[in-house]
Order: sequence, then structure tokens, then C-alpha cells
Amino acid sequence: MLELLLDISPAVVSFHFGLPEGETIQRLRRQGIVTLATATSLQEALLIEQQGIDVVVAQGYEAGGHRGIFAPQAPDAS
Repeated sequence: MLELLLDISPAVVSFHFGLPEGETIQRLRRQGIVTLATATSLQEALLIEQQGIDVVVAQGYEAGGHRGIFAPQAPDAS
């Protein structure tokens, strides 16, 4: 899938419910692809930032009643 994305080179790639390995993120960014990831807690937002993602999308309980967390140790503020 990564090679297909690199070949197609879309303007943006977004991640939800988790992140790929750091090397995958770096390869996308080196290709000039903007990366986004959804965070449902401050802890996830900080992890996304640490991994080098370009844009953090904050998602709250308003998102249809679901919270697809990928950092299970993150507290649920709702």
C-alpha cells in the first residue's frame, strides 16, 4: 500500500485509529505528501506530534458517539 501511495503521490494522506511506523510517515513526507492523524485525547495528540505528522485532527465525543482510541492508556474525559 505504501508503494502505491508513493507512486500516486496524493496531496494528503490521513490516519485514523492508529499510526504506521515512523519510516512510513517519513517516506510519505519526503514525497511531499501532507500527513494528518486523528487524536481523541491529549496523549494521542502528543504522540502524533512526536511521530512527525503534519496536522493533528482533534476528535471529540461529538463524532457520532465513537472514540477510536489507539493509545488505550489514555483517559476518557467524556
